[in-house]
Amino acid sequence: MSPEITPENLECCRTALLGRYHTLQELWQIPETIEAEDVVQRALTKAWESRESFVGRSRGQLFSWLFTILNRVTIDVLRECSAERRMFWKAKSLDQFLDESVSRFEQFLEMSVTSPSEVAQRNELIGQAYSALELLPTDQRAAVIGRYLCGMSLGELVKRFQEISPASEPRTEKAIARLVERGLTKLRDLLRRDV
Repeated sequence: MSPEITPENLECCRTALLGRYHTLQELWQIPETIEAEDVVQRALTKAWESRESFVGRSRGQLFSWLFTILNRVTIDVLRECSAERRMFWKAKSLDQFLDESVSRFEQFLEMSVTSPSEVAQRNELIGQAYSALELLPTDQRAAVIGRYLCGMSLGELVKRFQEISPASEPRTEKAIARLVERGLTKLRDLLRRDV
């Protein structure tokens, strides 16, 4: 039986979509002036408007469908931005970023999938992981995303944190490593409660 698309069901997915958006924000270096809540709301509105096109049969397929909509809305929002705000376009295409982010996320979850039911289960787990990421404190979330989803070294993370908040005291690699460790511990705890 396919999950019914209701405003309540879509609202329950909001946290996972926010987690996914914050991951995209870090991967694509999206300016923080683009509000996560606004982009997610646009994605949920678009999902509601196109609810008849959803043909999935599981919660995992619902997450996959919503992540696709969020990716497209995010790309649309970025295209609306001025050229200087889209520096990441010079490095790689958005499709390549999407492929890499999904690939890293699957590696992070250490999963291999072969059957359609495993794909649906993986997508549901990814939704839960994005929800859990969203619940981490901002610094921990940025450190975990940077380290494991963007593949940044501790040195690169030190530089990234300095770029994000230049007025604050610089962090050492050891401090960033502890931040990542605390974030992973909390993420695992959150996922254990969900699963």
